[in-house]
Amino acid sequence: GIGEVTVENAKELSGGEKTITGLALRIAALRRLAPNIRCLILDEPSTHLDQPSTEGLCRFLADLKGAMHNLGLE
Repeated sequence: GIGEVTVENAKELSGGEKTITGLALRIAALRRLAPNIRCLILDEPSTHLDQPSTEGLCRFLADLKGAMHNLGLE
């Protein structure tokens, strides 16, 4: 895991860790502004899925009411 991020150790984070840390900060701010919003974040959700499972996941996410998603699947 990333652990506690401080100004001193932030420069040692990998690109992915920096992305996740930035996302966590945005989510924390959003939760303060809109505490009743439900959020599901998936990072590389299809990594270990076969094609039919990936297609099923895409259909499920597309059907979520009020969902916003970026399915940049390759």
